[in-house]
Amino acid sequence: MKRVLLAICVLAILIYLGLSTLSGSSLEYTTSRQQEYELIEGDTLPEEPSALVVLDEKMRTKWTVSIPSNLSFPLQQSQYKDICSQAEDISNELQLMNSKKHKQKERKYYDNDPYFVEVDRAQRKGILPKDDEPWYDPKYDGLPSCDKSLTFVMETADAGMGNTLLSMWLAYGLAKKEDRAFFIDDTRW
Repeated sequence: MKRVLLAICVLAILIYLGLSTLSGSSLEYTTSRQQEYELIEGDTLPEEPSALVVLDEKMRTKWTVSIPSNLSFPLQQSQYKDICSQAEDISNELQLMNSKKHKQKERKYYDNDPYFVEVDRAQRKGILPKDDEPWYDPKYDGLPSCDKSLTFVMETADAGMGNTLLSMWLAYGLAKKEDRAFFIDDTRW
């Protein structure tokens, strides 16, 4: 069953690449553990935050993340979970597809994913459409922005504080190890 599903996916990708080359328009597809690839035509992006596959400027298959600008921050926990799950699935699929073409070494935790395209780069290169209204808050005008940060969103269904404090402490430790600014968002806590 897995081989048949993989063969269908590979066939869909080949058809997709052929159609996108002929039509000149970019197509994206998303995946998750529960669903097959979903093809989206042109510059239409999903209305929900999601990881998606795109073709870069050299027509190579890459992946990135799309979060509609009309959504409020922070996203719901389930939305972050879905994005991470989709990103992991897509990255694994792309690595599997390309491992047959090229011999690749096993990636470690801090290795860059060669198939990921940063959102701002994807927008600059025309791979993703640019936001019509980028986020801007005048009260932050003139303040420096962080190169790397980690935001811990306090939101839990637990009545106690133990799990939240432990998770926050672990996130803070990771931020310190990776030399990131650390922020706490407690708007829904």
